[in-house]
Amino acid sequence: FTLGTIRSLEAFEVEIMLGIPVGFYVYSTMIYDLVRWEPPRYPPAMALGTVFLLVLIGMVVFQIWYVGRRQYRTVGGQGHRVAFTSLGRWKWPAFAFLSAFVFVFTILPIVFLILSSFMTLFGFFGLENTWTLLHWHKVLTDPIFIRSVLNTLWLVLGSVTGILVL
Repeated sequence: FTLGTIRSLEAFEVEIMLGIPVGFYVYSTMIYDLVRWEPPRYPPAMALGTVFLLVLIGMVVFQIWYVGRRQYRTVGGQGHRVAFTSLGRWKWPAFAFLSAFVFVFTILPIVFLILSSFMTLFGFFGLENTWTLLHWHKVLTDPIFIRSVLNTLWLVLGSVTGILVL
């Protein structure tokens, strides 16, 4: 429960995208917004964080008290060998069903996603002037995109090099 509470407060993407523009704050977005203000408002953000920390400490103390009153044992045993089930005559129909499932729910959406990046109007395949490279040209010549790709590559290379050195 404690870890779930922490995770729910650190994942606030939806709340920040939909709530802050209309002035609707939850606990975590309020702390985030206080730190982002210009100038940053650290004292109220720290106060809110400290209150949350005290609540978490209380939750941990309760868990230690609750779990400490019980006895737990580890159940061990021999590992079981996995037995394969022969599908018999259903082998090929099962293969066809799974192949169709993968095609419809994985491959087909990826193909349409790639095709849509080359279209002026998505879904209108038969019209003239449907296909364009304009979207790709805009993205690949955008200086912010190029800088972000280079920053990502430098970060990856630096991280890998640092880890190898350590």
